[in-house]
Amino acid sequence: MKSIHTTSESQLIYEKLGKERVMHDSKENQEHQMELPKALLDPTDQIKGYRKLSVHEVEAINFIKYMGIEIGKMCDKVDQMHDIDKRWLAIGKTNLQQGLMAITRAIAKPETF
Repeated sequence: MKSIHTTSESQLIYEKLGKERVMHDSKENQEHQMELPKALLDPTDQIKGYRKLSVHEVEAINFIKYMGIEIGKMCDKVDQMHDIDKRWLAIGKTNLQQGLMAITRAIAKPETF
């Protein structure tokens, strides 16, 4: 399987994801964070229910995550427009999220529901 982007592009994606993660962990989201058991904090462990992913699969999933961030920004811009149908925007956002999740699961092929 051929990589979908170069190492420098991968680095930009990781940096972008890191920046978004920092923003996501802001004070307003701290009440939604939970403490994880020490057994789940070991970075050498695989995510339960997932097989070991290849480098190419990880790159592809990270690209999907990056695109999700960009699509989210587009949705936020549309949300700022005057006189739009917020219901259809919400439906569109949900469908886009489901699509990105489905593509990610197609690559990761999790063993659980």
